[in-house]
Amino acid sequence: RPVVGGMVNVLNYEMSCIGTSPIQSKVTPNRQNCIVSAFMSGLVFEKSFDVTSVCKYDVANAKVCPQYLTNSINFANNFVSGINSTLKSQVDDSYHLLVALNISFMIYAKTSPGASLALLTTTVFQPSDPEFNYFSWSYLYDWIVGYREVISFQGDSGNMTLLTDIEIPLMQQIQSWEVTGNFAQYCRVGVWYATWVMLSVAVVAALYMVGSKGNFEGRNMFKLNRVGGMVWVGRPLLILRSLTALCLLSTRSLNLEYSSYFSYFEIPITPWYEVLLASWEVAWFNIVVDDIFLVCTREYLKYYVTANTVIVWLIAYFSATLAPVEPHFFVSKHCSLVEIDLAVVCQSGDIQVGKLGRILFLIAITFASSFGCYVAARWANGRVDPTEVNSRLLSSGARYLFIHKNRTIDGVYHLDRASAMLNGIITYRHRQTIYAIDIKLWRILVANVSDSTNANRSTDILANSYPIILTN
Repeated sequence: RPVVGGMVNVLNYEMSCIGTSPIQSKVTPNRQNCIVSAFMSGLVFEKSFDVTSVCKYDVANAKVCPQYLTNSINFANNFVSGINSTLKSQVDDSYHLLVALNISFMIYAKTSPGASLALLTTTVFQPSDPEFNYFSWSYLYDWIVGYREVISFQGDSGNMTLLTDIEIPLMQQIQSWEVTGNFAQYCRVGVWYATWVMLSVAVVAALYMVGSKGNFEGRNMFKLNRVGGMVWVGRPLLILRSLTALCLLSTRSLNLEYSSYFSYFEIPITPWYEVLLASWEVAWFNIVVDDIFLVCTREYLKYYVTANTVIVWLIAYFSATLAPVEPHFFVSKHCSLVEIDLAVVCQSGDIQVGKLGRILFLIAITFASSFGCYVAARWANGRVDPTEVNSRLLSSGARYLFIHKNRTIDGVYHLDRASAMLNGIITYRHRQTIYAIDIKLWRILVANVSDSTNANRSTDILANSYPIILTN
C-alpha cells in the first residue's frame, strides 16, 4: 500500500534505526529550492497545469501548497529572463541524465502488521508519475547544495544508488585555546617564507656579482634588507617577521619539570646570542618604518640609516638582557556551572608569560629612534641636494639609498645587474641585448647595448649594467 505518512528511517549517517521510534524524513525547502524545483520539473514552461495533482503529495501542507507553488512559478515568469525552448531542452537533458543514475529512496518498513521488516526502494523520478517531479527536484536540490548525499551500494545480489536524509551543515565555533597556536603556525610560515625569499635574492645577486667579474657597486649590497626586502618580500610580511621578534623579546619561556615527588615550573636561561639575533630581527620593523616615512626623509635617510638600525638593535638587546620579562602567577580558584548535572569548569589561576608593555616599548623606541636620527641628520647636514636619479624602474629605497656616483651618462643611468636584482629587476644578456623582468611592474623590458657606445665610458663597469633612461 502507498506510504501516506512520509518516509521513515531513510539512510542517514547520524541517526540510528530504532524500530519502536522511527525517525521521520523531512524536506525543508526555502525560496530558492521552490524556484529551482519549479524550473527543473518543467512547470515554468507549461502554460497551465493542475495544481491539485501536484499538491496531493504534500499532505502536511495541503492548504499552503497551491500558494507557494503558484508564487514560485509567477516569480520565475516575471523576473527570470531567457525562458525559452533552449532552456527547456537543457532541463530535459538534465532530467534524463538523472533518471539514468537510478537514484532511489530507501526505507525499512512492514508491508502489513504481521509481516517482517523489509527493505523498500523506489526511484526519486517516476516517469509514470510526472506530477511528483516537483518534489523529486526538491530532494535533489538539497543534494546539489550539499545537504544530502547520493551513495552507491554494489553487492552480489544487486546495486542500489540511494539518496540520504537531509543533514544541515554543523556550525561550531573554534576553540579559543587553539587560536594562539594557529596564529603562531601562520607566523612561523610567514617568517620562513621571508627568510627563503631573502636568501634566494642574496644567492642570485651573488651569481650576478661573479658573472660581472666584480664590476658592481659593493656598497649597494649592504642594502639587501632595506631595498631587497621591501621589493621582494613587502611590508606586510616584514612587519609579521618583526612582530614575531617583538613577541619573543616580550615573552619568557617556562618549562614544566617533574621530580619524583612534585611538578614545578622552571625558567630556562636563554643564550646571549639568541637574544642578540632576536634583537636584530626588530630591525625589520625599523626598516619598514623608515621606508614608510621615506616620502618625508628622502635624501637624509642615507646619513642615519645605519646608526638608526644599530640604536634600535642595542636598545632591544639590553632591555631583554638587563630587564627581562618575568612570568607572573595568579592563583584564583573558582568554578562555574556550564550545564546542570553535566559539566562544571574549574579554574585554579592564570600564568602570564608575556608583557604587552614591552612590545609597546620596543615599537615606541623604533619610532623615536627614526625621528631622532632624522632630526640629527637634518641638523648636521643642513640643506642637501636632491638626487638626480629618478625612474619608475627604481624603488624608493633604491633611489635614495643606492650609490649613484659615476653611473649616469647622457641621461642614461647604468645600474649594475647585482643591484638591479635587489631592486626587483631580473636581467639576462644575450649578445647585444639585455632582457629584464621587473617584478614591481610585472613588465618585460628589452634594451639594446652596443659595444661601440662604451668608447667614452668605463667599459668594464658599465658593460655589466642595465641601462635606465631617467625622467624629470
